[in-house]
Amino acid sequence: MPIVDTQTLILAERDYMFGAGILRLRVERVSTRRFVHDNDTWVMVEAVEIGWDGAPRDLRQVAVRASELSR
Repeated sequence: MPIVDTQTLILAERDYMFGAGILRLRVERVSTRRFVHDNDTWVMVEAVEIGWDGAPRDLRQVAVRASELSR
């Protein structure tokens, strides 16, 4: 996964795989490989989860709708 400029995402449940509720991430790396699922393009990101209190949590690998990265 190539390094990208840090981007913070706030994702609705429908915009990432798999989990429940809103997910806040500080993106560290984005894969150049894309995949299609349910007629939408997704990408794997490596990111630090941000808690409801704004504190950094665990490093995660998450599939995210590609369209959410360009916001």
